[in-house]
Amino acid sequence: MYLMTRLIKATGVKMVLSGEGADEVFGGYLYFHKAPNAKEFHEECVRKIDQLHMFDCLRANKSMCAFGVEARVPFLDREFLEVAMNIDPELKMIGRGGRTMEKQILRAAFDTPEDPYLPDSVLWRQKEQFSD
Repeated sequence: MYLMTRLIKATGVKMVLSGEGADEVFGGYLYFHKAPNAKEFHEECVRKIDQLHMFDCLRANKSMCAFGVEARVPFLDREFLEVAMNIDPELKMIGRGGRTMEKQILRAAFDTPEDPYLPDSVLWRQKEQFSD
């Protein structure tokens, strides 16, 4: 993230939207596939969100501040979290109701064929691990 932020700064960008929180809210990590039921899936989401500030957010903030880039985290907005965490966890789980991808409910929200926000090649691509 540090190197990415350095590149962002070099392009003159002063503010970015960051995806911090999306994996935690929508069960996007690959191990969420193994959740035995909706209750445990939801409990793990809550646990990950509760710990997010100690790891991912702290790392992102330090990297961004080092180069004077401001990061906004829309998936951690209080109102967004209230809505997203009250979605039936069953609807977020892979392998239930025809869902075959992580964060499928979130991807579907951006899938607007009449006015595409993202190309399908980005919207529906397989998740890849990103780390520092």
